[in-house]
Amino acid sequence: MVLRRAVARVELLRRIAREVLPLTARELARWEQRIHCIPNPELRRQARASITSKRFHCEGGSVFAALRPDCAPTLVRLIVALQTISDYLDNLCDRSVSCDETDFRRLHQAMLDAVDETGPLHDYYALHPNRDDGGYLAALVQECRACVRELPSYPVVRERVKGLVGLYNDLQVYKHGPLKRREKLLEDWFSRQGGPWRDRGSAFFIHLSHAGDGEERV
Repeated sequence: MVLRRAVARVELLRRIAREVLPLTARELARWEQRIHCIPNPELRRQARASITSKRFHCEGGSVFAALRPDCAPTLVRLIVALQTISDYLDNLCDRSVSCDETDFRRLHQAMLDAVDETGPLHDYYALHPNRDDGGYLAALVQECRACVRELPSYPVVRERVKGLVGLYNDLQVYKHGPLKRREKLLEDWFSRQGGPWRDRGSAFFIHLSHAGDGEERV
């Protein structure tokens, strides 16, 4: 039993190093090429920074794809695209001078649309001062939707994933909100939502990895 577990760990590490991380690097390179086509210089700058400075987020998230080698390429595409949306929008909110919660929530509607292939799309920049990204954010959203359609059990976990994304969106809106209200907003939000999710930060990508099954496993 001990030997079997050791062999399984070695195989998992091999799969991560030889298969998953190279796939992740190719996906990141593909989106980096797309950034060159963003007309607005500020959006282009933040999109580039989100990949060059935060690529380890995609690499870390993609490790979960090693749990499902049969659908690892799809999971890597999905995780890289979704994490890139997250990092890009985080940059936009970090550098906002308005601290407009309505704008931030509208931007993060992209996260919800990305994980709900059955719903409509939205104008994510409707309230944002910079708008012309050449279709970059919409392309990331569409990539995620295309990927979840390839996962046979995704409908089983869709509502759970949307719930987790909704919590993440709330966190982003409140932590980037007006400085004088920020701490109180976060404390109130955590008192309402934080309890069930303590020490469960990996739940999101675990749900995605199980979505490759043909049956419910979560």
